Amino acid sequence: MVVVGAGLSGLAIAHELTQRGSDVTVLEASERPGGRAYTLRAPFAEGLYAEAGAMTVTPYCHYAMHYIRELGVELETSDLVETDFSHFFGGRFAGTDPASLNRLGLPMNDEERRMSTNEMVDRYVQAICREIQPEITAPEWRVTERMAPYDLRSVHQVLREQGASDAAIDLIEPYFLEMRGGDLKSASALAWLRHEASPHSLVKADPRWSKIKGGTDQFPRAFAERLKDHIHYRRTVVRVEQDDTAARVTFTDQGRLQTMEADRVVLTVPFSVARHIDLSDARFSDAKHDAIRRLKYSSIVRVYLQMRWKFWKDANASYSTDLRVRWVRDAPPTRRDHDGSWSA
Repeated sequence: MVVVGAGLSGLAIAHELTQRGSDVTVLEASERPGGRAYTLRAPFAEGLYAEAGAMTVTPYCHYAMHYIRELGVELETSDLVETDFSHFFGGRFAGTDPASLNRLGLPMNDEERRMSTNEMVDRYVQAICREIQPEITAPEWRVTERMAPYDLRSVHQVLREQGASDAAIDLIEPYFLEMRGGDLKSASALAWLRHEASPHSLVKADPRWSKIKGGTDQFPRAFAERLKDHIHYRRTVVRVEQDDTAARVTFTDQGRLQTMEADRVVLTVPFSVARHIDLSDARFSDAKHDAIRRLKYSSIVRVYLQMRWKFWKDANASYSTDLRVRWVRDAPPTRRDHDGSWSA
């Protein structure tokens, strides 16, 4: 068996196959395991780190929690649980309560002036989720007649149809960007509604939300430790094909092309990576080729700044803003200095 990609899905599949006695080879293009579970440790001071990718685990991430327990990976409370959400608009700070929001002087409608930010989310988002229950949270994920119209409209369109002002949309948008990235005018409203109806919604963060102690990369590294004889790094797959007898994978190894034959090949890379692999003879259905070619990915950019000390007042603060960065959040301390102070 050949598994293409050493992200969490590839590692989990390889782990399960080896547990069942299969001969497994994992081909990974980069020099590390984890894929989008990626923790940055340089150029930060020793003991400090930042998450470039996945950063939160909830009790509802059933597969992840299963392997976290099996591998003995330690958890601690997520940074998002006790975050104090606020706003910075028009050069002014404000909380999420109606009185504070009104001091910003935003052109909200009369109904919105009596709402907190969370109440706006409930009014314009959660209300729709309640209308299309139970199918919006059904595990089989069938698009029903009531759900289909939302897949033809963007998040921005639906918010406007619900009566949200541009000012309210500006206040709500960072909640979307923090968890999903992208743009409200291009993202599927149905995808957002399904996420917001689930326990993974940011507005539903509770003390059971966790993060991997010591950095998210500890999770894939725990997998990789068990699979170390099976993972081959710096092997970029360029072609996958199959016929009636076997499957074959062509990859680069130190600049040279090599081909490996297997009974089965499991392709676990994101579609954005799969587009660079020749799959013309992989015997995929037209629908699969179409999905790989057309699926859009959202862009998320995180910028981390290391400071000598915390010059800001509120610990664990988080601000949505009309500035181009859209969201600024305090990264909780991860290291105690020799003088007893915390660095972030």
